Amino acid sequence: YIVDYDDAIFHNYNQTKNRLIRLLLSNKIDSVIKNASYVITGSPYLTEYISKLNANCIEIPTSVSRKKYTSISDSEKNAIFTIGWIGSRTTSINLLKLIPVFETLQEKIDYQLNLIGFDKNESSKLGHLNTHLITWDAKSEIEEIKKFDLGIMPLDDTPFNQGKCGFKLIQYMGCSLPTLSTPLEANKKINRNGKNLYAITTEDWVKAIGKVHENQDYYKEVGIENYKDFEKYYTVESNYNSYIKLFRKVKNN
Repeated sequence: YIVDYDDAIFHNYNQTKNRLIRLLLSNKIDSVIKNASYVITGSPYLTEYISKLNANCIEIPTSVSRKKYTSISDSEKNAIFTIGWIGSRTTSINLLKLIPVFETLQEKIDYQLNLIGFDKNESSKLGHLNTHLITWDAKSEIEEIKKFDLGIMPLDDTPFNQGKCGFKLIQYMGCSLPTLSTPLEANKKINRNGKNLYAITTEDWVKAIGKVHENQDYYKEVGIENYKDFEKYYTVESNYNSYIKLFRKVKNN
C-alpha cells in the first residue's frame, strides 16, 4: 500500500494532552508509515519526519487542476483594497489573532477584509472591522478568491501547523495573487520567486500589508509571476507523472 500525508496527523496522537491516547495510540500512524510500500508527503516537515521511519518517501506538492484556474482575473479592479483569506471553522482561530493588525490598519488605510469559510460563530469579534463573510462553496471559491488584492495565511508556529502544505497559498497563486504568510517551512518553499511576504509579529503584519497597499502595481506583477510558478509546480498537469512513475515502481517491485 501507498499512503499520502498532507497534514501532521500523527501529532494528534503522539502530542495530545490526553495521556491515555498517547499511551495507547502514539505509534498508530508511525506503524502505518513504517509498513507502507511508499509514502507521499506534501511539505518539508512531513518529509523530514516520515523519511526517518521509511526511506521510501517522496515529496509531491498539493496539486489542483490548471483547468480550474486562469492566470488573468476577470474581476473588475476593487474600489477598496481587499485583503482575503480562505479557510474553515477550525482554522479561523489563526485569523482572530490578527485582530490587532486589522485594528491598527483601520487607522492607516481603507481596506476590506473578505473571509471565505470563516467560523460565523466567531463573527461578532470582527464586527467593528470592515469584514465581508463569504460562505465557502466549491463552485464559487475561485471566483471569490480572484476578488482579493492580497491573499493571507496566518498560522501559529506549532508542530501540527509545520506539517501543513500551504494549500491556501497555492490557491492564491492560481488566482495570480501576491501572498503574505507566516514563514513556516512549506510556505517559504512555495515562495519560489522570493517576492512574496512573511510576517510574525503584529508590527510585521501591519508593515507587510501596508507595503502591498502602497505598491499595488508591483505586487500585481508578483501575482502574475506566482501564477507561472503555480503552473510549473502545483498543478495536476505538472505533477501527475510523478505519481505514475511511483505507482509503476511499486507495482514492479
